[in-house]
Amino acid sequence: MTKRLFIAIVFVGFIAIADSNRMAHEQLKPENSPPTLEEVSRLGYALGYSKEKRQPLWVAYRLRREDIERKIVERDDSFKLDPFVSNSPDEYDYSGSGYDRGHMAPARDMEYDMERMKDSFFMSNMSPQLPYINRVKWRNIEDFTRDVAIKFGEVFVITGPIFEGNEGFLPSKEKSIELESGNIPIPMAFYKVLYTKKRGGMMLAFKVDNDDFENGYWAETAPHPTTVLEKLTGFRFFPDVDADGSLGLRDVCDISKWW
Repeated sequence: MTKRLFIAIVFVGFIAIADSNRMAHEQLKPENSPPTLEEVSRLGYALGYSKEKRQPLWVAYRLRREDIERKIVERDDSFKLDPFVSNSPDEYDYSGSGYDRGHMAPARDMEYDMERMKDSFFMSNMSPQLPYINRVKWRNIEDFTRDVAIKFGEVFVITGPIFEGNEGFLPSKEKSIELESGNIPIPMAFYKVLYTKKRGGMMLAFKVDNDDFENGYWAETAPHPTTVLEKLTGFRFFPDVDADGSLGLRDVCDISKWW
């Protein structure tokens, strides 16, 4: 085999893998996602961005064991304005607000590829989280998600903020980071919904309030039935999974099956 042919085969293989990953993310779009959202598909994740809320209402991606085990890049905190969406915050817009730039698609889930890691720092992937939530409770759930991917080989993830008004895309009167360029509303909570095909298929949802300073163990207080999160967000997650409800996957909040 010539060197040129070998390079061509590797390149084609890389493109095929990239396209496969992109399709995996695109197919995870929740049902009832409002048409006003700007949908962006990247190598590491897809998102539905609200130019009114100036943050994503959902991000979705597939996380695999091999992605986690082949960590090759370090976090570099290269936050930046996203030129591919409308009304993106810039990297300093959260400064002095008392809120962290909370990743919805976590940087640690993208450490297997430099391009994916850099994409996770677009401000369109951020939502205002209180430091304790971002660095403790939410981080625990992100760590759990990675543990699940390692245990089962693959997990599908959808996550985002929850706003007052019962549905995340409706206008509400919540607190905001006030800016001349446009305010950034503060979510009242955050959700994360997981699905794995293992053990006959399992679904698990988490909800963490953005002002939850209780010392309760996250694995006891955060799990919720997926149906609860669907009512709060207006979305239907993984609509092709247990579509008729006969398996009852959306009504389960038993984390013990995931350990």
